[in-house]
Amino acid sequence: MNSKYLISIAFLCGAMLAGCGGAEKLPSSGVIAFDRDNWANQPYVCPQHSLTWNDVNDWYYQLQNMDYADLADTRYDLIVMDSEPNTPLNRNVIDRIRCAGDGEKLVLAYLPIGKAEDFRSYWQSDWTFGNPSWLAAPNGGWPGEFIVRYWDEDWKDIIMGSPESRLDVILAAGFDGIVLDGVDVYQSFVEENPSAIADMDAFVTEIRDYAVTETGNNDFGIFVQNTEELINESSIDWTNNLTGIIKLAHYYAPVDQPVETQLSNWYTEQLSLWTAASKIVLSVDYATTAQNVADVFSKAAEFGYVALTVPNQQFDRIVVPNGYEPD
Repeated sequence: MNSKYLISIAFLCGAMLAGCGGAEKLPSSGVIAFDRDNWANQPYVCPQHSLTWNDVNDWYYQLQNMDYADLADTRYDLIVMDSEPNTPLNRNVIDRIRCAGDGEKLVLAYLPIGKAEDFRSYWQSDWTFGNPSWLAAPNGGWPGEFIVRYWDEDWKDIIMGSPESRLDVILAAGFDGIVLDGVDVYQSFVEENPSAIADMDAFVTEIRDYAVTETGNNDFGIFVQNTEELINESSIDWTNNLTGIIKLAHYYAPVDQPVETQLSNWYTEQLSLWTAASKIVLSVDYATTAQNVADVFSKAAEFGYVALTVPNQQFDRIVVPNGYEPD
């Protein structure tokens, strides 16, 4: 990880945070103790933020049970986290995760754009599939999730365009980029909508253009989850507006189940087009045994991916495998 450093409370208060006070305490780990009220309400500015996407050589993904101090107190270059936890996020919180702990980080917000979830702030109690009309069907195997007709303007309004929309809240909180999940739902609509792929292309491009315009940051990160095939199925160059891709279960499905060789080889073939286009490939495999973890990291290094292994599909805790600690 580039520019690793620990920031002492004395340095923060004396050099960076005028009026810091002393409410934050330094635990034995050497990073700032987690205090929800302090982190959200006390102004904070990163001492520096020089890490680039090309510097990323390790990362972590957590969507549940997030403790902001735990996320800050890692040496990972990149953190992916949910943008709508129980405690609202703001720029003070994200900046502290980014650089008040053990090393500088880039922070991505998870943003589903092809599916709606009934625990999100936009959800209304009388909704069900077919009402509104863009709620197409339950997302099988995931209770409370529904695939959406993503080209519908009412759904797009939920995603972006107003202060309370999902993307606008993310941008206001100061994330470095977003992970777009549910892009692969286009596969459910190819018969209903002959423009399903083109409409998803257009939606992702709209999101990217909106984020860049609102932030003034041409390097705002845009990652998609799965959909590696769209690099050669799209009618446009799918990678033009993307920073990279997250690939789930390339080698091991949940949990420690080897992916069939022919399918894994097909993933490799598709992802080679992404690396050839200088896009970042972040791989996630559900591996827990020492042998399987070593296999994942070895293959990822061979093909130019930034690897991660997790113990379950919930992404609910940080588990660092022995021998593969972030640097």
